[in-house]
Amino acid sequence: MATTTLTTDQPPKGLSIHLGLNGVDPQHYGGWDGALAGAENDARAMAALADDQGLQSTLLQGRRATRAALLTALRAGLKRLAPADLLFISFSGFGGRMPNVVGGETVDRQSLSWCLHDGQWLEPELWALLRRVPAGVRVLLVIDSSHSGTVTRAAPPALGASTGAPRIKLMPTAVSLRTYTGHKAFYDKLHKDLALAAAAAPAADPPTVVLRGAQDNQVAMDGAALGPFTARLLAVWQAGGFQGDHVRFHKQLVAGMPTTQTALLFTRGDAKTLLGQRPFTV
Repeated sequence: MATTTLTTDQPPKGLSIHLGLNGVDPQHYGGWDGALAGAENDARAMAALADDQGLQSTLLQGRRATRAALLTALRAGLKRLAPADLLFISFSGFGGRMPNVVGGETVDRQSLSWCLHDGQWLEPELWALLRRVPAGVRVLLVIDSSHSGTVTRAAPPALGASTGAPRIKLMPTAVSLRTYTGHKAFYDKLHKDLALAAAAAPAADPPTVVLRGAQDNQVAMDGAALGPFTARLLAVWQAGGFQGDHVRFHKQLVAGMPTTQTALLFTRGDAKTLLGQRPFTV
């Protein structure tokens, strides 16, 4: 990949990709439709925030939020990014887990995933692509979903939309197993290909800040208009009025959220400088 060099009169720019799904294709997920109410509103809100900050955004909602569409958007972004640029990605929808035949990121050999319309997008896929960004590119991920299946027995019930009750943004374990079993050859090959590629061309994670809607032992909730995490994020942001770094931003997120759903902040790569910068800022 050719490296683009910024000139002194060329300011950093930003690109963003926003995904929100109020449902998924039952044909891929063993009859499960993954119905939500506010996830697509979350994505639109994040895209509007990015636009206000001068980022060039791509919005993928519902049926348009496919594996191929996300891959295309990420690959196109990689070709345009240059050192000091910002890549902002947001996702709102069901999170899940997928057995990983080559190891996985969790102690139970699982890969975390996002439930896209036509299939799960695996965390190893995301990092395989992010490791190809030009040196110096900053990455911000805002994830309004859940990934931990260990708390489902203690969590509020995931009731249907007809009840008016909010849903948990966590793929049910039974659905996860059906989905994996029904497409085992595809997901196993994907994991193996990713592992082989990583071994052949090892690379470091870019400077990355991740803001997620719940702690590892909690679940993120849906909302009728916006998810509680996204709603709180927008309130703290104050339409651009927030002044401070990612650490202060996270503290204010936590201060206004219930103890049952607490925003999580973590980093990957050498993110010390990025952590001290104002969120969403090119």
